[in-house]
Amino acid sequence: MRVLALAACALGAAVVAVLILTSGLRPANGASQRDVEVCFDANAAPALRIVSCTDLLKDPHRQDLSDVYYCRGSAYDDSGDTERALADFNEAARLNPKDGATYAARGIVYLNRREFALALADFNRSLELYPGEPSFLANRGAARAGLGDPDGALADYDEALKRDPKNRTALNNRATIYTDRKEYDRAIADLDTAIEAEPDFAEAYLNRGVAYRRKGKLDRAVADFDMALRLKPDFVTALYQRSSTLRSLGEYDRAIADANLILALEPTHLGALNLRGIAYSDKGEHALAIADFNEVLRLKPDFVPAYRNRAQVHRNKADYARALADLDRAADIDPKDAWTLSARCEVRAFEGRALDRAERDCEAAFTLAKTDDERVDALTARALLRLRQGRQKEAIADCDAALQFRLRMADAFYVRGLAKKRLGDASGGDADLATARARDRRIDRTYGVHGLNG
Repeated sequence: MRVLALAACALGAAVVAVLILTSGLRPANGASQRDVEVCFDANAAPALRIVSCTDLLKDPHRQDLSDVYYCRGSAYDDSGDTERALADFNEAARLNPKDGATYAARGIVYLNRREFALALADFNRSLELYPGEPSFLANRGAARAGLGDPDGALADYDEALKRDPKNRTALNNRATIYTDRKEYDRAIADLDTAIEAEPDFAEAYLNRGVAYRRKGKLDRAVADFDMALRLKPDFVTALYQRSSTLRSLGEYDRAIADANLILALEPTHLGALNLRGIAYSDKGEHALAIADFNEVLRLKPDFVPAYRNRAQVHRNKADYARALADLDRAADIDPKDAWTLSARCEVRAFEGRALDRAERDCEAAFTLAKTDDERVDALTARALLRLRQGRQKEAIADCDAALQFRLRMADAFYVRGLAKKRLGDASGGDADLATARARDRRIDRTYGVHGLNG
């Protein structure tokens, strides 16, 4: 009765007594009934489960050796020792090659190790043995997504949800694909269902927050990140998303506070250091920003975003030489990074020199851009370049295009306002400048240091 034995590992000691009767579980020589209960109790501490399962394995004649190896493998996995977990799942599969649950458990280990091809093979095997099992379908979908097959993943999630409409893994993972495809309402609907079925599902709140953020509903996003963190206070991904969203809302001190919480948990978290540096830069605290970017580059000398962000600090101080040096280094590391080329175009446009080189960088950025965000960056950089070149109508057109993608973008409103005023549209220009200032209270200083005043 392998499935029942697995249920004991999943459900804990409350069902062990019944399962012992149906599965032939018995204490080994030197083991106790307590060892059986602890080994098969997924709620027990992993270290205790490992000791108890190991005692049970001292009897080579047990009828349930594959079950015990499975449970010890689960305990090793829970403790973070994936190598020993895999070894035990391998032995469980050798002893009982007809058990689909063992292949699924091993597949989850591979999935968490991002060894997606191995995970897919195990989930395929588990589904051969248990056709249509929703949890196996949902996990195979995750493996397919990891291998770059979102359509295959969606097919698995859809099938899992036909069989189990409230399967949390399928709902959560399908929502992430919808979010990537900008189908935000469908993503939010899936996550609403997941949260309704399981109100303590922190990951669903996180992913719904991401969908709201990408939809432009930043306050709703923060509320979901707050809830995820109430459920899991040390949830680093939720802290990072909230910090980034707060920074987008101009709440720099709160963004920095969240980054500090991440760094207290993970002192070398590059994303948190980089994000805190950006928030410091937004506040005009240039020395603190540069210190954070320097630390990122000490830890990872080829981390291109830190070079770009440090360049922006130098740019904000009109230190064009240092800004261009950082961007040249970033371009050397990744010559096809559209963000870097847009930033270098923008620095030259702010400086008002070598505009022909700026033009080449902007056009290359457009060619290389793969995402809307990269295109928006290239548009705003080129709009600034057109402003410097006196091509005001083209600057306005680029700003209009950028604002189609990102309505909250202060820079596009500011540059468009300057261009309109230069064309004699004072009221239209002033309206755009006022909108820009409402979105970024420091924007006059950002442009004024380069001689561009509204």
